[in-house]
Amino acid sequence: TRYDVDETAKGLTGIEWRIQAEKQGGEHWTGGIWLGEVTKGFEINDLGYSTRGERLDGGARLGYREIRPGSLFRNYSVSFMNYHNWSHEALDEGWSLDSWHRARIAGSYTLHANGELLNYWNIRSSASYSPQAMSRSATRGGPMMVDPASARFTLNVSSDRRKPLSMGANVEIGDDRIGAGRSRELRADVRVRPSDNLEISVHPRWETSRSGSQYVTATSTLSYDPTYGTRYLFADLERRSFSMVTRMDWTFSPTLSLQLYAQLRPTTSWPSTPVPVRWSTEACSAAGSASSTAVSTWTSTGTAGRTTPSGTGTSTSARSSGTPSSDGNTDRGRPSSSCGSGGSWTVHP
Repeated sequence: TRYDVDETAKGLTGIEWRIQAEKQGGEHWTGGIWLGEVTKGFEINDLGYSTRGERLDGGARLGYREIRPGSLFRNYSVSFMNYHNWSHEALDEGWSLDSWHRARIAGSYTLHANGELLNYWNIRSSASYSPQAMSRSATRGGPMMVDPASARFTLNVSSDRRKPLSMGANVEIGDDRIGAGRSRELRADVRVRPSDNLEISVHPRWETSRSGSQYVTATSTLSYDPTYGTRYLFADLERRSFSMVTRMDWTFSPTLSLQLYAQLRPTTSWPSTPVPVRWSTEACSAAGSASSTAVSTWTSTGTAGRTTPSGTGTSTSARSSGTPSSDGNTDRGRPSSSCGSGGSWTVHP
């Protein structure tokens, strides 16, 4: 990451602009294209809150739709969209594809396909691929870190909502391309309309996910030059959650109605005491890479997750598991570093 500091500056000046062209009319084809930019000096946090920093933005969308009933579908649509965000460092070598690849901070290619059958059932699906990008926030203010490429697929099927009883189901699957992260989601929708003025719906949802790069802490005890003297520790994080939303809409008159919203949110028990995490350099490899070890009944050792390419820094990970393990697990895919003495931290969940 390039540093550019003007010590004499007394204020910031920047702009945000966007140009977009859309085709929304017509019987079949729709589409759009856009370009945008947020310059480095654009700062509005004195007026509000913005999570978006400097970037170059570009994307396009192309869609086809059929609104006339056929032999199978009452209507259907297919669309493809892609967008990408880059940091301004891409312009350092504007004619180099590698420069744009290294400067990508977000982006995806997404295909949508939706259709309504003749019996008024609906099918919706999408598939997306997000190329490798650089994360600005993963190290909590430290150097940028690689966000691995990932893919996601979604399928939703729902019955005729005009009937007193209608149901739907949704499946979503996501994985990153290095196997360190994944997500699975199952959701159901049940709607009951006992009368014209009363509707009750229940939406249970089950989700499980795993992240290979959950931030734990940063320390300068074991100095590491590629990350400017600070070493960053990450852990695997697995989550399982179940929720159920219930809604009721009861209309008594044109001017009086009752709406009820209730959500079931089971709690997960975490350790009530701080979790000790220690690193060890007892098993330094020939290249000099340091191992990181976490010992606890809740969090334990291992490494891997996401790494940062040469020139932007590297982050060391500590994986989690259900039982303690011994010291001496060495990093995978890390540049060499100097071995040092051991140390420890206490992580409060």
